[in-house]
Amino acid sequence: MLVTSMQDEVRTIAQHYRDRGDSENNFLEPIGKPAPPVIQYSPSGMVRVANAALTLGTLWLKARSIN
Repeated sequence: MLVTSMQDEVRTIAQHYRDRGDSENNFLEPIGKPAPPVIQYSPSGMVRVANAALTLGTLWLKARSIN
């Protein structure tokens, strides 16, 4: 809501929409609030998991063929 008068400048006194927290406007936004955690997957970690799964699968197949 904007309130104006002929003698003073325009002032913001209330915000009637939900704040997105994108720092587009600084009114009522939390300052210094930590960002939510972001989970990042590294390709090398995913490759290690895939290699481990292949190794276990190979060992399992070899164990089955022995019996």
